[in-house]
Amino acid sequence: MDWFPSYTQCSSPSGWYKVPVWAIALLASVGGLAFILAGIGGAWIAAVAALMAMVCLAAITFCTWWLNVRLICLGGDHSAIGAIYHLEPPQPTWNAFDFGAYDTDYSFNLLLWPFIPQDELPNSFVSNQWAASAAGTLATDWPTLPPLVPNVPWATVETQVDRILAQQSMASLGITFVGQQIEAADQPSPQPAGGSSQNFLLHCEIEGPGMRDFRTLLWVLFGVFVAAAIIDAIPVIGWIIGLILAILAFLAFLFGGGAITHDDASPPTGGGWGGAFHSFDEAGGPDGTVDLAYVYGRWVYDSLHDGWNELHPLHFMIKIGDAKQGDLAGGNWPPDLGDKQKRYDGLYAGINAPGAAGTQAEPPNQWTVHPLLDGCGSTYPEPNPDDVIK
Repeated sequence: MDWFPSYTQCSSPSGWYKVPVWAIALLASVGGLAFILAGIGGAWIAAVAALMAMVCLAAITFCTWWLNVRLICLGGDHSAIGAIYHLEPPQPTWNAFDFGAYDTDYSFNLLLWPFIPQDELPNSFVSNQWAASAAGTLATDWPTLPPLVPNVPWATVETQVDRILAQQSMASLGITFVGQQIEAADQPSPQPAGGSSQNFLLHCEIEGPGMRDFRTLLWVLFGVFVAAAIIDAIPVIGWIIGLILAILAFLAFLFGGGAITHDDASPPTGGGWGGAFHSFDEAGGPDGTVDLAYVYGRWVYDSLHDGWNELHPLHFMIKIGDAKQGDLAGGNWPPDLGDKQKRYDGLYAGINAPGAAGTQAEPPNQWTVHPLLDGCGSTYPEPNPDDVIK
């Protein structure tokens, strides 16, 4: 199974901070001041280049926060199992000024097993979700919550539900937590009494390199603009060279920025997917096919949004079958999904265990043809013909 690439890091709750608006504003202000001073002296090429260099630094500051700080670690890598509910693919564009397009992650919401789209966390829990006792109270109240939730034991769903709950490690940060909601077309009418509109959806993202590549482009542009500002001071020809460099930098932004937005993530080809997802909300009717998935990724809170937990990035995902939209809408899930999740969890716990990489790197395990054929140092007994599968 391919391990998806990761271009971000997550910060600990104690190391997290909001977007450094003050630093971005300071850099932009310095650029504006340099523009005014150089303009007063008549060095307009240097003025524009200095301004643009500081704008690049301000954007680099935001990109660094976006890549390394905005995601808050919730506790390592975890799995979930469910149905692909809603797709949020990246939106490539050749408009380099469409800054939202530099986020080239492929996102989707996973409807967690064994819930239906309309199931909701109780409002009594959501209004008190930052309290230290909130999770324990939810577990205690669980048998009394139907029809908000399925009539299944808390022990059956505890791990799945915990993935979408506000975590106490973040309680002191004062961050909004609103959870994921189902599409408006699937909203029940009337709303069930006591519900919160926080549904049992887990946001998942396969990371694309867009924002990392955009930051790299910004560093290149910064260097070119600085060079243009300095060279402009050379008598006679300096302004010509500076102007050429500045024009080249603008062209690099216009064409390079657009190209970066097209280097986007997409559904995997392996793991049974074939490069496409079939989601619940685009199934077209009760008989439409919806993909079922086992996903495994880094468990985080994304502070750039209004507030929810995610698996971001996904490390890998496996298609474990499909179901009809009508069956899932009625809560008729395949009966063995919970067991499949446990089996996959056990397998990948072994793969990721300390020492596993070293074992895989040992000479007897480094072969692409069977060891009996490639001449590795280990010896193996001849197979029993009676054991050959015919």
